[in-house]
Amino acid sequence: MTKQTHLYRHFDAEGNLLYVGISKSTMDRLAQHSEKDWYSSISNVTIEKFDERNDAIIAERKAIIAEHPIWNKQRFTSPRVIQSQGMSSAELIAWRERMGITKGEAAKALGLSPNGYGAYERGWKWAHDEDLTVQVPRPIPRHVELACERLEQLAGVHP
Repeated sequence: MTKQTHLYRHFDAEGNLLYVGISKSTMDRLAQHSEKDWYSSISNVTIEKFDERNDAIIAERKAIIAEHPIWNKQRFTSPRVIQSQGMSSAELIAWRERMGITKGEAAKALGLSPNGYGAYERGWKWAHDEDLTVQVPRPIPRHVELACERLEQLAGVHP
C-alpha cells in the first residue's frame, strides 16, 4: 500500500497562515522546518490526507495561491502565471530563436541557471520528494516574460 501524502498548514497564535507544504512524513518535515526563522511562531498545524500525490501537489498549489501563506517562497506567484496564461514555452523558444542565441546565452541574459531556463522551455521540471519523482508544471513567471520583451527592444528585434 502506498503511503498517503499530507498537505499541512502551519499557523501562528493569531491564526495567520505561515506555511503550506506537502510530505509523506509530516513530523519529519516539521523537524526540517525547525531551522527556519519562523518555526518558533508555529502554534497550530492542520493536516489533510491524500491517497494520490498529484492530488496533494494540486491542493498545495491552490492553497498557496488562495491563502497567501507568509513564508512560502512560491507565495508571490500569481494565479495568472500558475494557469499558464502568460508566456508559453513555445513563445519562449520563438523569442530565443528571434534573438539568434543559444539556450545558454538566453539563460545568462535572463539571469537564470541553464537548468532553470531549460525547464521553462520544456514547460515542466522534475520534483523530488522522498521516494517519488514527478513532473510538475514550470510556468514562465511574468518577470521573465518582461525581461524577454525588454531584451528584444534593446536588440532591435521585433516579433
